[in-house]
Amino acid sequence: MNASLPECWTLSGINSWSDTLGDVEDYVGAFLIRHMPGLAPTRRYASRLGTASRYPRERKVMGFGARKKLDAEARALANGEGDYPAIEPGMFHGKKVKVLLVAPKTNTPPPQAEGLCVEIYWSPFDSVPNQRLFGMRRWNTYRRGSGRVWPVSNPKGRGISRGHGFEGFMKPGRRILRVVRRRRAGQKSSRPVWISSGKTAPDALATLRAWVADRQNDYVLVAHSQGTNIAMHLLKQGYSMGTRKSTGR
Repeated sequence: MNASLPECWTLSGINSWSDTLGDVEDYVGAFLIRHMPGLAPTRRYASRLGTASRYPRERKVMGFGARKKLDAEARALANGEGDYPAIEPGMFHGKKVKVLLVAPKTNTPPPQAEGLCVEIYWSPFDSVPNQRLFGMRRWNTYRRGSGRVWPVSNPKGRGISRGHGFEGFMKPGRRILRVVRRRRAGQKSSRPVWISSGKTAPDALATLRAWVADRQNDYVLVAHSQGTNIAMHLLKQGYSMGTRKSTGR
């Protein structure tokens, strides 16, 4: 058992610019600090990419080339090109790492590693591009350890961001959705339709409170959208083979 509580790292997605701060904001960390008194994340990552007019061309992620920019940013942050030191190869080996991916937007799966637990909250009605293409079959390949995938309702957000907002997933009472096949009148073929299962998913905040209070855990990562892509690259590097430079946590 660890002598201290686990480190908590928070990771936020694109369009995180805050006019109040005059900089990007780790909105994931800000939300958790408000709702988990005493929480002080050790590392707080926030994407500097976006789609709004305030983002210069080199940081705009729309259309072709977006995935390349998103992955490049995630790799750069893993290599220390940001506010925090580079992730040392092997630093997660032998550690207990709990990861919560919320509305994941990543094509990089987490490593297969002992001690790694990855749990996912995802909405099949998420309007962000590509989210509906990556269904339960895809996200089930991303879960690790005792982690589960929870397809849930999320009323937060408008337009292209409908069903994608982080805070919506954090509210208790999220309905678990299930898929059924239905045939339209006059058609022979059926199509998959998501409906409420009548059951409620575990409270994500309650899960996080338990994780950060468990001294058996070494790290707790909470990530949303592009933040999940950043998290996957951090894990990929931290579980890669290599010689560590230090023996700290």
